[in-house]
Amino acid sequence: MGATFSMATSGHAVHLRQPESIEYMKQKSLKRFYFWSTTSIVDAGKDREQFMLSGTEVTSDQSTTFPLPFPIEFDLVINARTNMNDLMTFTDNGDEVTISGLDYSTLNDDFLIVDFQFQEAGGLPHIYTWRMSLEKV
Repeated sequence: MGATFSMATSGHAVHLRQPESIEYMKQKSLKRFYFWSTTSIVDAGKDREQFMLSGTEVTSDQSTTFPLPFPIEFDLVINARTNMNDLMTFTDNGDEVTISGLDYSTLNDDFLIVDFQFQEAGGLPHIYTWRMSLEKV
């Protein structure tokens, strides 16, 4: 199961393929004050760290015989549509998710899913592309 990672809330877990891309963004809130002869910049709050993950999910089981453009491990039955719906529910409910099993170990932590989008990219087997924004809790 090295090709998958999981996102879990207190009562439910979703297993996904490793993301195809991970982006990191850090924002800092600053305030600028102008005085007669000088300018002062003051840190006005905490840093905001966001991670953007994107990937592809495929509905698969051991009876899948369709040629796929990438390998799938068949030790885990994946229903891509159910996974997408579960992740959308996590996002809508503001659930804190615990990520584990990612190749990029910095992200194996607790997060809020700030934004989640997915789109069906193919018919049979059902293929979905997804993108999510995560913020550390």
